[in-house]
Amino acid sequence: MVFVTVAKRRVAERVRRQREPYDFRTDTFKGQFRPIISAEDVTVEEGEDLVIEVEPIEIPPHTMVLLSPYARNPYGHVIAVGEEHPKMMEIGRKVERVYFAAVRHGRIRKGDVLGVLILIDLRGE
Repeated sequence: MVFVTVAKRRVAERVRRQREPYDFRTDTFKGQFRPIISAEDVTVEEGEDLVIEVEPIEIPPHTMVLLSPYARNPYGHVIAVGEEHPKMMEIGRKVERVYFAAVRHGRIRKGDVLGVLILIDLRGE
């Protein structure tokens, strides 16, 4: 039982660590990995789907948004992102909330990383 408690604490500490965006570039496009960070404390139950408010992420015009399929939170996965009113890719957008699918019971705290967005600049600059 002690081993499980220590393991859970270490996972929770890792979830909180990777909070900074990470830039990348190829010969044809550039982009950025952006962590999705919870802006509220939430208790989740296994099998529950819920909307969680997140720290706002600005999406520049002409930017493709992808969700990393790699799980970053031990309690579930971000399956969609958005804002109050959906907007077209050609204008600036802002991620304000996520749709989260819980895979186990737990407590998500404000500041926890829920997932990662991959932003790809399609302007070719």
